[in-house]
Amino acid sequence: MSSSTAEGKGKEREAGGEDDDIAGPYIMRPLANGLEAIGKAECVEVSGADMYVGTSHGHIVHYTVSMAELDSTQMTAVPERFCVGTVSLGLGGKRVEQILAFPMLNRLVVLCGPTAQVLSLPELRAVPGTTIKGVTCLSYDERVKRSEAVAAILCVARVRSIQLYRLTGAELRLEREVPIACSVAAICQYGRYLCVADTEAYKILDLADDVKSMSALELFPTQQPRTDPGSGRVIRPPRPRTLVVGANEFMFLTSSSTSDDDDNDSDSDATTLGVV
Repeated sequence: MSSSTAEGKGKEREAGGEDDDIAGPYIMRPLANGLEAIGKAECVEVSGADMYVGTSHGHIVHYTVSMAELDSTQMTAVPERFCVGTVSLGLGGKRVEQILAFPMLNRLVVLCGPTAQVLSLPELRAVPGTTIKGVTCLSYDERVKRSEAVAAILCVARVRSIQLYRLTGAELRLEREVPIACSVAAICQYGRYLCVADTEAYKILDLADDVKSMSALELFPTQQPRTDPGSGRVIRPPRPRTLVVGANEFMFLTSSSTSDDDDNDSDSDATTLGVV
């Protein structure tokens, strides 16, 4: 996205398609084109002028974006030189779920299927000894901005544990492991606190507690799969979401199923945002 004048918007609409009726103080420009051979775009990470796109077939595409050219009202197509390179992660063509860039460390952390991997920048080469398997989700300690971090704490959820790693430009070192009873689907961290959503509930964990005595503050249940009474089909709920919104403050997204008896017993979802 980039800002432009009304004249620029008109030129974009002449060159655009069915989405040209979208109004707003921005214009949409195609950027990640030609990805058909390596799957569709699944996630995006932007760090300064660099953009990294993860695809459904296990590739990372690196773009370097010139905002001056994007802001040009004369530009109707994105130059091919914006695409710096493409790399296959070599993890069986699984979908890239998440990308985290740490530019001061020259590192990119990628979650592809159930495997987390650290890549070097700008080469996008796998760093030896940094592959973690059996991962369900990951995050990082958000007390420090990733654009400024000279070291980072990665929070990695696995099937039966949550692991805390220290990432530097020289190594990835396991510093702590917390056993868990349920698989975690979403996680975020701010300092000593973790906000997680597992197969049972949304919870707050205090890392200051001893591992043996650590207790979880349960907030409310996560939505469970349900069976449609008409078709018998099992309907799985959307993946829960947690994120940091401030110092020791977390936001979560949950949905609950409701049944409308006046509408042929059809099911609908009520979505709720909460902050703790």
